[in-house]
Amino acid sequence: MKKIISTIILLTNLLITLSYTLHASNDDIGQINFNYFGTPISIQYSKDMIAVPWDNEISEQSFRIFRDKMQTVEYFPLLSSLFYTRNELHLNDWCYYLLLVMTANQLYPTQNDNYKTLFTWFFMEKAGYTVQLNYVKDEVILSVYTTDEVYDLPRRPDEVKGWFIDISSHFRKSNSISAFKTNFFASSTDFGKSFSFAFRELPALSSASDNKMLTFKHDNVYDTLRVQINPNVIKLMTYYPQLSIGEHACTPLSQTAYASLLPQLRERIKTRTNYEAIRYLLSFTRQAFKYETDLTAYNIQNLTFSAEQTLNYPASDCEDRAILFVTLVKELLGLDVVLLDFPDHASAAVCFGDEQVYGSKIIKYKGKQFTICEPTGPGNHLQPGDFPEGLEEVSFGIIDPYRVR
Repeated sequence: MKKIISTIILLTNLLITLSYTLHASNDDIGQINFNYFGTPISIQYSKDMIAVPWDNEISEQSFRIFRDKMQTVEYFPLLSSLFYTRNELHLNDWCYYLLLVMTANQLYPTQNDNYKTLFTWFFMEKAGYTVQLNYVKDEVILSVYTTDEVYDLPRRPDEVKGWFIDISSHFRKSNSISAFKTNFFASSTDFGKSFSFAFRELPALSSASDNKMLTFKHDNVYDTLRVQINPNVIKLMTYYPQLSIGEHACTPLSQTAYASLLPQLRERIKTRTNYEAIRYLLSFTRQAFKYETDLTAYNIQNLTFSAEQTLNYPASDCEDRAILFVTLVKELLGLDVVLLDFPDHASAAVCFGDEQVYGSKIIKYKGKQFTICEPTGPGNHLQPGDFPEGLEEVSFGIIDPYRVR
């Protein structure tokens, strides 16, 4: 029922937007131009939006007054332009939110952060999301309803399932203000759609490339791969919250990275058996990057990279390499592959098929037999089927990142 109501709200807004846009005078329409992670975009808006006042009072009555005043101006051209840009760039929910934040900064350069948060809240409502305003003495906070796991943003449990995630804290210097400890003002879209942080496709950002030379040794022979990375994708990912390891493993490579890396690897493994191809890929993930913990390398606890981020940055740890490994196995060999979630460690396991397994410990998942393949090391001596020292008898969880695709 919630999904149906959300769809009706969204379609109604689109029809109103289209109707107004067809009849609007050019004199009433302004335009802002800016780069969305390296991609030039133009956003149109009605000029009377700039004059919407707010008294800066942190209260529910003040929020309602702001919403009512915004309703009286012609917000339809902006909504239409935002929807158009979203579709053109294939933006997911989080990337659409980033677009709104950038638009607010362009439209209201002299307004304070609370005003911009109210603006973003209003247009998130119009896009059909279930949103809330949280507030404390001097700060307005925007929360969205989601069922996704997000680890570095404050959240408040919902009565049924899921959470209200404080997404505006992503842009504060400190995330010390917890959504658990604030008052909240319910949105008018209580039956709106759930916000998704998942990446199933990358945005259609402008093409760009940075060259990376990745050198490693396999069977005592050195090899070097020249990989091209899209810096626009890397910059976008620095603005992304920390999700589960399974969700990060679903983030695809950019076309730039895919087109440069995958053909080289296919050429090198084309005459190898699956077993030997896996050994080659393990040599690559273990040795082409410097191993360092997140805290040592980037002064951040529990930082998880997508496959492209691991290719881009000089240092990575176990979950980053496990994500890169499962991406390469799936793309190059088409084998079933899962992540293994140990306490304080991440690894991977591959199903070679035909009941073929290696090592003394068989991993069973959904009726299939998997072989552990350790993408991190230490060193490069572990063969498919070998557990890292000390983990042979340690229990672990199995994460299938491809079950949601």
